[in-house]
Amino acid sequence: MRPARIALLAVVLIVAALLVNTWLVERETEAASADIGRILELPAGDVQIREDGSRGNRPLVLIHGFQASMRWWDAVTPALARENRVIRIDLLGHGGSEKPRDGYSMEEQGDLVAQVLDRLRVRGAAVVGHSMGGQVVTALAERHPELVGRLMVIDTATENRFNKNRFIQRLATMPVIGHAISRVTPDSAIRDQVDLAFADGTEVPDLLYDDPKRATFNSFSGSRAGNRDYRDERPLDVRLENSDIPVDVVFGSEDELVDPKAANEWDLPRLRVAVLKGAGHTPFVERPGRMARVIAEFARRR
Repeated sequence: MRPARIALLAVVLIVAALLVNTWLVERETEAASADIGRILELPAGDVQIREDGSRGNRPLVLIHGFQASMRWWDAVTPALARENRVIRIDLLGHGGSEKPRDGYSMEEQGDLVAQVLDRLRVRGAAVVGHSMGGQVVTALAERHPELVGRLMVIDTATENRFNKNRFIQRLATMPVIGHAISRVTPDSAIRDQVDLAFADGTEVPDLLYDDPKRATFNSFSGSRAGNRDYRDERPLDVRLENSDIPVDVVFGSEDELVDPKAANEWDLPRLRVAVLKGAGHTPFVERPGRMARVIAEFARRR
């Protein structure tokens, strides 16, 4: 066989393999599987939740960020559970929750959280969202204001222009290329991406590196697209400008993923802004004692 034909055959086989892989990855889903919580079967999907503290205490809801899980709140939960009913939720496509083919817009995730709170008979909760979770809790407050008494967003910008360039994530969501990358991404690359969420010198628990590996291609790309689209449509503070819900905005001064200047862009009548010096994108892991006090004081206020 001539070299040209061999080369052509090789190209055809590679393209065929990529297309088959794309077809398989596009259809990949996962059922919910509890690790540290319990599964609630809901119309939006089966989700893992966990409650800590007395049910008689005021409800405090903690929502994690992109490619994370409820486990990222482990370091602050014991202190917060002393005087709060702490409710943690794995968003759809994350942690132990179901990973369907779709359902990853911020509006859908906000409705999911609303379904959890309805099932738990919770109203007027203090709600905290980190990074992408800040968009989810904004959608919750925008669409279900009766469920939210106070709102805190951590390292969440009002607009996408404050998000720093993440070429690897963009590449990983591209058709065909992203499908292939999802099969072969080395652990070292995942660790490097996760490390950007923490200030230098932070001892990152090993289990937090596992969360991105639990994602399917659809949960990864769908969540990233939902994350982008929600703010492209309207800035977060504009979405809340007609609400009477008090909002706290917290940023780490050393955030490597979102420009800390974004803290100053929030503009609401009942707004408090705090910038934690020396903290990065995830202050509740990096400075758990300090951040637990900040969240506890936030939840205490009426």
